[in-house]
Amino acid sequence: TNYLNISSYVYEAYPTPVQNTGFYLNTSNTVTLISSIFVPSPTQYTVATQQTGTYTASNSFNFYYDAVSGAPVITTFNENMYSVSSFAVSGVNIVFGTPIFGVSTIINNMGKFFYTSPLLDLSLTISSLTTNSSETTLANITTGSSPSSFTGPLTLNTRVTSGNVAAIYASTISMTALAHNIAANSGTSNANNILAIVDGPSYALLTSTLPSSEPIATSNVVTTGARVYAGTTVGSDSNPGGTCNVPAFLYSGLAYASTFYNNTWNISDAGATPNATQELQVGSGKFRTRGTTRRAYLDYTSFYYTQTLQNTVNYSGILANSNFRYAMFEWKVGTQPSAVYSNLRFTLKNVVPQPTITANLAYVGGALLRVFYRLEDGSSPSPTDASKVTSIWIDANNAGSGTLAVNSANYFTPTDNSLTRLGLVGAATNSGSDTYFNVSIPSPFTVSSSQTIRLYLRVGLPMNIDFEFSHVTATIS
Repeated sequence: TNYLNISSYVYEAYPTPVQNTGFYLNTSNTVTLISSIFVPSPTQYTVATQQTGTYTASNSFNFYYDAVSGAPVITTFNENMYSVSSFAVSGVNIVFGTPIFGVSTIINNMGKFFYTSPLLDLSLTISSLTTNSSETTLANITTGSSPSSFTGPLTLNTRVTSGNVAAIYASTISMTALAHNIAANSGTSNANNILAIVDGPSYALLTSTLPSSEPIATSNVVTTGARVYAGTTVGSDSNPGGTCNVPAFLYSGLAYASTFYNNTWNISDAGATPNATQELQVGSGKFRTRGTTRRAYLDYTSFYYTQTLQNTVNYSGILANSNFRYAMFEWKVGTQPSAVYSNLRFTLKNVVPQPTITANLAYVGGALLRVFYRLEDGSSPSPTDASKVTSIWIDANNAGSGTLAVNSANYFTPTDNSLTRLGLVGAATNSGSDTYFNVSIPSPFTVSSSQTIRLYLRVGLPMNIDFEFSHVTATIS
């Protein structure tokens, strides 16, 4: 009787009408078992009751017993980059695709013989992308269990595969966990955050949007330019709209088309070859300035791109000042032996914010956009005379008249790169999320099958304003 309580409640079988009361009574009996008589067991317990006398009855109840009191407790919760794909973007190793994360969790007070499913809920967050995963079986328990029971704190080692990060930019990866036993749920636990540059948009830009080989610009076809080395400025100041800051006509005696941009280059290392310290950084799928919106020009030395490897570049010394950085794009003009090329348009795509057009010119944050172009004949890549298409640098964001305006008599002079000419036709124009420049072809030309004619466009942006664009297109006709 120390472990068994029986209580009874007697009540009228016929409480109404009053004249019927007192003849027949019913009783409700409750049997209470004290838990101290039980031991946790996978074997089923049975409680049987029996009524004897004039009226007989019996009942039974089957149940299991386990020693669980209160909620489970997560004592250890860690995540790591188990298997990820990385890719170099402007010298920074970024994570893309569907990264897989390893998770190690130790949980106390999970019971002995019985569990609820799921044992553990995990939630992985990469910016706006959340991936949920649950442990619904015992397969990933590595310690704390035997074939028939839990023997102590449970260690679970599992993996969570993220959703595709194609549209995601993030610098921090976080994860939470919630454990469950048969009695209650634990509090939410947070794993150690992982510092990593997750940049699906930049991976897509560099592998899908920008050409990986020389693009061919054919008549009236909008063609995306390939990024090439932008060189370093030689600094002529003949442009009435501001300092030109154009590079030499050639790099190491060769056309810039020979030096495609290499995304492993460190854009802060002036001692490297080539010197990429005037290149714009790509981040979150755009060519961008430092400005105040910090998705580029950071110290990346704390950011992982594998479980153990961290980036080595530090761009925090690239300041938000009035210095310009550049990106240069290149096209080969398609063969057209009979018709004459005489019209050219360059378009900056997906610009943010939209430039201000003042007196027909495009400004960002009060600074004139530096947009310069060249035509180049492969047989004579440096400008010489009117017998070749090759030009000096021409300003696509400035128009004028007189000797500064480019024409068929001056597009190739001066050959020492001490002067640029003005080539904007009409006005720079915003159209939707794009900004385009109609520019002069000073000496219309044809292209035979034996010729190689190229276009270059070099875009310069000041570091102290927020501005970004995704790529550049050319349309020639």
